[in-house]
Amino acid sequence: MDKNYLKAVSPAAFSLKILKKLFFLTIIIFCLSGLGQKLLQGEETISKNFSFQSNQKQTKPLSKAKHFTIKPATSAIKIDGFLNEQAWSEATLIKLPYEWMPGDNIPALVDTDCLVTFDKNFLYIGFR
Repeated sequence: MDKNYLKAVSPAAFSLKILKKLFFLTIIIFCLSGLGQKLLQGEETISKNFSFQSNQKQTKPLSKAKHFTIKPATSAIKIDGFLNEQAWSEATLIKLPYEWMPGDNIPALVDTDCLVTFDKNFLYIGFR
């Protein structure tokens, strides 16, 4: 990122950009963890220590949330709509097995991958 660019952006606008990125990353992690699905369906509540407590009879045990380690980008990334840089081939791959549109948290008909990486200035998220 160019230093002149940082001078042109007000601190409030820069903080807002960072907050937006963190918000969307939190939403993605929330949805991938399965917690979002359970809460939206009203099947689960969260106790103070963030463990699941079922309000209904549980038919099968809950699967543990998956953890991912996000690796830094190994090359420069150009924002052009293509995931053809070397960094994308080495980015952390997260499979998205469910769809929200047109179905509601049903198994996806098409395989979708989420690729996540970062550098010192940006968090990059790509889908294919």
